Amino acid sequence: MAPIPAMAASVYLTSSRGTVVVAFVGSLVFLALSERRWSVVAALAVSAGGTAVAIAVLVGRNELVNGPLGTELVRDQGRSAAVLIGLSCAAAAVTYTLGCRLLGPRVRPSATNGRVAVGFVALALVAGIVASDPVQRFHTFKISPEELETIDRGDFVRAHLLSGQGSGRWQFWRAAVDQSKEYVPLGQGAGAYEHWWAEHASFTYFVKDAHSLYLEMLGELGIAGFVLVVALAAGGAVVGIRRTRRLAGDDRITLASLTAVVAAWAIAAGFDWIWELTAVGVIGVMALALVTGPATGVFEPLRSARPDEAPGWTSRRRFGLALMTGLTAWILICAQAITLLADREIDSSQAAVDAGELEEAAEAAGSARAMQPWASTPYLQLALVSEERGELPLARAWIGEALERDGRNWQLWLVSARLETKLGNVELADRSLRRAVELNPRSPLFAGLLDG
Repeated sequence: MAPIPAMAASVYLTSSRGTVVVAFVGSLVFLALSERRWSVVAALAVSAGGTAVAIAVLVGRNELVNGPLGTELVRDQGRSAAVLIGLSCAAAAVTYTLGCRLLGPRVRPSATNGRVAVGFVALALVAGIVASDPVQRFHTFKISPEELETIDRGDFVRAHLLSGQGSGRWQFWRAAVDQSKEYVPLGQGAGAYEHWWAEHASFTYFVKDAHSLYLEMLGELGIAGFVLVVALAAGGAVVGIRRTRRLAGDDRITLASLTAVVAAWAIAAGFDWIWELTAVGVIGVMALALVTGPATGVFEPLRSARPDEAPGWTSRRRFGLALMTGLTAWILICAQAITLLADREIDSSQAAVDAGELEEAAEAAGSARAMQPWASTPYLQLALVSEERGELPLARAWIGEALERDGRNWQLWLVSARLETKLGNVELADRSLRRAVELNPRSPLFAGLLDG
């Protein structure tokens, strides 16, 4: 219980509506799968109380929440808020501990009470949904940010949390669906959403991700990629639910919590890009592995085979499937390792350029090119290093190689325009610049540049 009020304060300060949804889904799944539902309800009630206290502490400190930061007033508010939130964390832990020891052995609500409680909660949720005018909220969610009024910065956090604005998500999702329709059935290619959005954006905003893992995979990797990633998330949840229902006691509580994490992660990946954060991705993958792997499986005990007993067709098939799965996994791991190592070489090359070590920068970029000769990024870095060294013809050759591999990247065309300008090729520079504008027409960089 102790960390929950502090975590809730973090959610409030970041004004993350998605986190509220994810917390609700995870709590609901954990409650549904747990045998000790009244204990879970008690835990949720205590955590809700601690959360309310922590948020109340922040609501009364507007400068700390909404800024401007850096003032002595904010420092004082921060110190007092830290103390009070820390006390709310301790109070939540103590309250739950005492409740378990004093009331836990004595309170045994009946199943009828539980059904009545579920009915009241369901009615309250339905009433809350109806009162919130879901049709109007969905309409507001779909409106482009450019068409909505700006949220008051004086109370941005609370106003944003309570608003129904989609922050452009509907437009991001529509763009991914349009991309998938244009490149049926294989998709445009991994990482292509950024360039698709730049070319077809419905409002001016730089974005790399579709804010939905599933729709982004649909646009970039086509139907196969979409089916695989949905199967990964849905399969983990289904396996977790089935295994949890077969267990009891502490094992069931553990697996219910892991399944709730998987479900929450899968939901979060559906409307945000937070799955790309390494810490969040690791938690999701580890929970998925524990839920579906041998750590939580129930297996028949091994026995010695009889001398006259031959392995059956089912045994051989399982062994072959396991072997193929293992080999495929290692191939994919190696493929990812190549990308990771190439990215590290690119980072090393960029750091060397900043340090003025151009020879070292060229060597690192060349290593990245050797690892990923099919990718455009190493060639771009080679072009930039060559430009820095004054080798303009060589830089033009490298950027040409990059464009052959990724001709829809407006940034490559912009670099090409700059190089052609330096070489005195005005016509080619103009052609490259116009192509960059075509691929990113809403960029403020090109505002009014080619008018007339």
